[in-house]
Amino acid sequence: MLASGKFEDARVFCRELSVGPKDGLAASGHACLANIALASCESQPPAGACVDEALAALDAAIEREPQARRLHLGRLRVLLDDGRAGRLATALEDSLARRPGTEDDVDKWLGYAVELVETRRLNEAVAYTTILSRRFPDDASVLATLGGCLIDLGENERAEPVLNHALALHPDSPAVNWSLAWLHERTGRVESARRFFEAALAGAPSPDTLAAWSCAYASVLESHGRLAEACRRQREHCPPGAATACSR
Repeated sequence: MLASGKFEDARVFCRELSVGPKDGLAASGHACLANIALASCESQPPAGACVDEALAALDAAIEREPQARRLHLGRLRVLLDDGRAGRLATALEDSLARRPGTEDDVDKWLGYAVELVETRRLNEAVAYTTILSRRFPDDASVLATLGGCLIDLGENERAEPVLNHALALHPDSPAVNWSLAWLHERTGRVESARRFFEAALAGAPSPDTLAAWSCAYASVLESHGRLAEACRRQREHCPPGAATACSR
């Protein structure tokens, strides 16, 4: 029905589901209404009203089936896609209160923080990841992401205890070592920064990550006058034409 644009027919069907006695089916009905609202945004502006309708439907779905992770993640996705990143932390806090989750959930929740970081919405990323760190206080990826965001915002004093705690729990975590490397580099602790950089690179989780981190580290080496090593890393890992240390 949605594919053919028959939104009203679809709404009737989904409303019937949403008022049923079975929570799972009722939640699916509300989720269906949310999808209809989002689909109608393209043809019935303004989009804000459609998104409000979708969010209300998702809230209703969550009330009927609070343990359904897909509903919580769907609400976060709608907020993020509609540019309402400022509401993500509040929505996450509500979700974690209703569905505390397990360690298996971390990557799902954390993915939205990574998107915020990639789009440089760092204040929102800090607010969101702070909430996440309260639920998963010992998770290396959560702590490394929070610490990295704080460093990017210049909040080095706030970042240090977060990352030191993470290091004590996960001394071999590449993500934690990488964030600590930048903290020490930006606060003038060159030798300890080097050790953290090298520890992170030794455990890089993928070839793409190794290439990106090595290229970034090459720029650090170049800034400290270690041109031979910087040149080698740039030639091995950076895009063509980026081997600036080799011409100095």
